[in-house]
Amino acid sequence: MANFLKKHQQKWLQTYIERQADGCGYDNLLRLLQRFCARHGNTYQQDYTAKRTITDLESTRAEFVRFYSEHGSLPDDCIYNVDETGIQYDMPPRYIWSKIGGTPKLSKGDKHSYRMTAVTCGSHQANDNDQASDNGVGEDHAGAGPC
Repeated sequence: MANFLKKHQQKWLQTYIERQADGCGYDNLLRLLQRFCARHGNTYQQDYTAKRTITDLESTRAEFVRFYSEHGSLPDDCIYNVDETGIQYDMPPRYIWSKIGGTPKLSKGDKHSYRMTAVTCGSHQANDNDQASDNGVGEDHAGAGPC
């Protein structure tokens, strides 16, 4: 609703914010919009898709068991949780307003549009006796170890 006002009612929005105390204009606008939505039967909801069926959870568990049986011998410093590097672009707001008893009108395809996970990984192993190679460029031992 705030974006609608910014786009279609700029003059009213500017006047409203100017009438408010310094630094309180936008917060007061949000409170006004929240009261308006509550008065007209809308609720404040957080959008999430964490609900999964038992079969989905069991299949995920089976995948973890399979992965661990194959890679369980690797030391902990060679395992990277790449979920922590996710970057989200063009995300919808975390909280939305919807009619009481209704469903939020948020397209499922837009919930995680433009997700990017960046992972860089490499391995270099050398011992103290090996200095540099004769050509001045150190030999790359990438992949020499388990990492």
